[in-house]
Amino acid sequence: MPVPAVLAALAGVGLGGAALTKMLPMLQKKTPQAVPQSMGEILGASQQIPSPTPTATPTPFPENPTFEDLLNYNEQKAKQEGFHPSPIASQMAAESARGQSRFAKERNNLFGMGSYDNDLDKTFRYDNPFQSIDSYYDLIKNDKRYGNAYEVRDDPYKYIQAIKDAGYATDPNYVPMISNTPEWRRYIQPQ
Repeated sequence: MPVPAVLAALAGVGLGGAALTKMLPMLQKKTPQAVPQSMGEILGASQQIPSPTPTATPTPFPENPTFEDLLNYNEQKAKQEGFHPSPIASQMAAESARGQSRFAKERNNLFGMGSYDNDLDKTFRYDNPFQSIDSYYDLIKNDKRYGNAYEVRDDPYKYIQAIKDAGYATDPNYVPMISNTPEWRRYIQPQ
């Protein structure tokens, strides 16, 4: 696999920053011994490798989940992770046209993860839409940019503003757009 494809795949599973910087020289070498055998080799022995977080992903997945199935899954996941479900349900609805967008249908991507205004073809692909929801929660929990949002994850108004402030969305009207959806009102009444 070419080095850029390996790096893109690793970034797609949440590996980035220093780990990718350390890995690049190893991947560019042509000898089999240069290929890292573990995450410990990539990160360095002194760094602690976090254990994977158990997921609330239902097994087996509904073969053709409805948007209501996805909202219900999000509600369970939010409860498990200590989030208020409203802003994430609203983001999912707005970002995926309630599961009908091109990315939702072709890539099972409900949040436009990996999508940037300048290169939409780099949008992540998931095996099923439940993985997209899990990936969103992992991003907010693990990406330092969203540390403030994670701290206020149980307050939907502060959370969505913190997400916007951290650079999640470029639309200046993102907060009112998200907080005015039916999915927002499903869980809370307007203030």
